[in-house]
Amino acid sequence: MSSKTGKENKDELRNMGDFYIACPHCDDIVYITKVKCALFLHAYNSETGKALNPHSKWYYIDKIKRQGNMLGCGGRFKLKMENGAIISIPIDR
Repeated sequence: MSSKTGKENKDELRNMGDFYIACPHCDDIVYITKVKCALFLHAYNSETGKALNPHSKWYYIDKIKRQGNMLGCGGRFKLKMENGAIISIPIDR
């Protein structure tokens, strides 16, 4: 079994199309429409309905949460292809 590089892993994920995956922090189902860098944030702004940028600073995510404007658990995770399956890996602060 050969180990894939990060670039090969991301390239394979980019070609997957839309899919659902469980958030590794809260087990809610997350709908993925596009993979760019394979980093995701399970958080949406309830006022705009848009997903928060997965590269947002933690203080910004906490601010949206404190204001009561966040849907989702706010957990970051990355995606990885493993044995032909997509897995989500939690990222802690």
